[in-house]
Amino acid sequence: MPPFKDLINQEFGLLTAKKFVRMNKHGSAIWLCSCKCGAECEKRGGDLTKGDATHCGCNPAYPKGFAARNFCLTQYRAGAKIRNLQWTLSKELAFWLFTQPCFYCAALPEKEFRRKDLNGGFIY
Repeated sequence: MPPFKDLINQEFGLLTAKKFVRMNKHGSAIWLCSCKCGAECEKRGGDLTKGDATHCGCNPAYPKGFAARNFCLTQYRAGAKIRNLQWTLSKELAFWLFTQPCFYCAALPEKEFRRKDLNGGFIY
């Protein structure tokens, strides 16, 4: 018998425990969970049972792609920092620029930023 409670198919807020993944270095059981938003994530069993983990990081109040959009902006800011460039765009202006047609050729945005652990993708 495993040294932890079996959580398979139990629901915790928006999460459903799907399978046991591993024990972490602190001896906590890590579970693969699916979120109602469609993403999968790994959560500690104790966090699930105590109610500290109820979603994958998505916030049901935010629209699909919101997390991907913010992560994409974070990547652009990090790239500027690596190249010693100052990032002076506001978040709103950056998002507006990301969604506009190309200044040179008028092509519409078609590149999609998507990650499995984020709620939806972001086209820029």
